[in-house]
Amino acid sequence: MSELYIVVQDDNQTSTGFDIKLEGSLFSTGQYRYYNQGDFYDAGGFKSARSSYNMQHDPLKLWDTQLNFAVHCATSALGVSLEHLNAQKPLVRASYQFHVYYHIRRILRRILAPLPSEENFDKYNNNCSKEQAVRVADEYGTSRNFYIYAGHYYLWKDSHASWSKWIRPDSHGFTKTGLEKISESIRAYTYLVLTSQAGARHGILGNDAEALVAQRLFHDNLEDVINKAVSLQDDVSRYQNTLKYA
Repeated sequence: MSELYIVVQDDNQTSTGFDIKLEGSLFSTGQYRYYNQGDFYDAGGFKSARSSYNMQHDPLKLWDTQLNFAVHCATSALGVSLEHLNAQKPLVRASYQFHVYYHIRRILRRILAPLPSEENFDKYNNNCSKEQAVRVADEYGTSRNFYIYAGHYYLWKDSHASWSKWIRPDSHGFTKTGLEKISESIRAYTYLVLTSQAGARHGILGNDAEALVAQRLFHDNLEDVINKAVSLQDDVSRYQNTLKYA
């Protein structure tokens, strides 16, 4: 998931959209700093002393746990599955893929976990607020136990490339929280398209300079929405007032 295709127009026969580049190092093991400054031999499991200690004593400090936890909360805990992410209809598929990325980034931000691209990232002992992680777990309807989940599934298991294993393969219906979070994602998706076009004073589709500016604004505004403490609902209300009185 290094880029998203944002569908803007879809009449159930044809669709039109644009690509945006994402924080690619989030899911790419080749970007992790531990290849440069960590244990060179810890390339596929918890075999180093640093990783083994936190695995047993404080697994939430491990980047693998943080990412797996965020992926699980954004997908399986809400009822979102691979069926949704691979939906045949382009707009449906784009909406769910956006939902997953948006919530993963929001969760990692909320638990104060540095990303692999940031200077203070430490794969073995990454910063994390356990208090915030417990709040996120309660909010998304998943386990507070970061050592073990559902009796036998470990959030830190199969390190480095295991995040996709935390997405259930098929759908069994959304949870109540899932419906709320998906609704939030759709509002964010629509809000970003509209505000980006408003900021560029041009439609977001196309390859001309003005459209590319709007697409760039979409990317920048997405980062703002992910990182700011202000709620999306407050932003939407302000934007609606701007349209009303402009």
